[in-house]
Amino acid sequence: MRLGIGPLHARLGEEDIARALKKWNQWWVIQKVPKNKLGINRNTYIKALNEMVSAEEIVCLTGVRRSGKSTLLHQTIQSLIDAGTSPNNILYVNLDDPVFPRSIEGLGDILGKYGELKNPTGKIYVFFDEVQSIPNWESWLKSKYDQKENIKFFVTGSNSSLLSSNLSTLLTGRMLKLTVMPLSFNEFLKFNKVEFKDLDLDQSRLKYHLSSYLGEGGFPRPVLEKDKNMKQQLLREYYDGILLRDVLKGAKIKSPSKLIDLAQFAAANIGNLLSYNKIGGALGISDDSVKEYLRLLENSFLLSQVEFFSYSVKETVSIQKPRKNYLIDTGMRNAAGFRFSPDKGRLMENLVFLELKRRGHDVHYWKGQNEVDFVFRAGNKLQLVNVCYNLGKSKKRELNGLIEAMKKFRINNSMIITWSTEGQEKIGKKIINFVPLYKWLLE
Repeated sequence: MRLGIGPLHARLGEEDIARALKKWNQWWVIQKVPKNKLGINRNTYIKALNEMVSAEEIVCLTGVRRSGKSTLLHQTIQSLIDAGTSPNNILYVNLDDPVFPRSIEGLGDILGKYGELKNPTGKIYVFFDEVQSIPNWESWLKSKYDQKENIKFFVTGSNSSLLSSNLSTLLTGRMLKLTVMPLSFNEFLKFNKVEFKDLDLDQSRLKYHLSSYLGEGGFPRPVLEKDKNMKQQLLREYYDGILLRDVLKGAKIKSPSKLIDLAQFAAANIGNLLSYNKIGGALGISDDSVKEYLRLLENSFLLSQVEFFSYSVKETVSIQKPRKNYLIDTGMRNAAGFRFSPDKGRLMENLVFLELKRRGHDVHYWKGQNEVDFVFRAGNKLQLVNVCYNLGKSKKRELNGLIEAMKKFRINNSMIITWSTEGQEKIGKKIINFVPLYKWLLE
């Protein structure tokens, strides 16, 4: 197969590119992916990727940096080899490597050099890791896809602008998307080799590990690290790296220090209702700057904003309504120094938000005289969920919020996710279920 687009530009360093390609594609020599690249299988993602491999569309993996996208690519590569694909027909390129050029012409040069090195025949599989490093990459990829060459493309990126309107327009009908998040609690148990047979009989052990999960989060590498100080150091470095590489790099921001302050403020106030005006007043910046900075932080997957729920779209998206912010990982929040007091309830709330997002729900909050933490649809039904660590101190408040919302939205069931309390309470025709967090996470 002819892959080149013409002579390689001398300035790109042909030999450097060749050496880098050999370094990143060791299966060309040893006929398999090196063991240190494979990690532990995450069955949900592997199943989805295996289904996407046979489709002709481009596969796009997005998600926060260090969530395991590169490992999933290497696991997919090994699956291809196991299924009989020649290792020579598989190209992996880590575009964070400074050897590789940062231009769409450079992508063609890389593909051309690969053709010179391996001269593959038949279908080839090309994996571009951290593709957002290349300006206008989507135009190049669309062109290659539309040429109907026998190439299957996989791309990853750590910025949700990969799914921007520009990309969506260019690659409509040409791309399958998968968002990779840090480990779920079930995956956390698997990575720690914790097995259980019965949720009730094993509850003490499961709660012990759930406390660890709340504290150290779900980034794969720190979870596997045994040294606690190293865990913390890794998570702090991840946080700093996301801010510097995925938020500030390339963004035209007048005062980067204010964006960093906003990230710290949002992380310290997870689950609190915050308006643009309130944040701006606390940090000394305009509402427009707050809005833009939060957008950049969301694009990096560092945090998510949760808006007010209403059947009126205008009311839901109103800039006047305060929002809630949740961080991508509770361990990162703790390690980065934003935990000023024992706030297990807030961490539980953040964890529930992440799990709802992992399950594919579009999550909102609601507030009348009282508040409901999470409102979302499951099928055709509206679901209401509050989260409370110590129900004894705040049971009335939690119940009042749910009952008020249940009456407003004419529904009869809701849930409070607790640390230990389990059961049910009936108030007239309204039923509130109490479910321990560990059980809800392992459903």
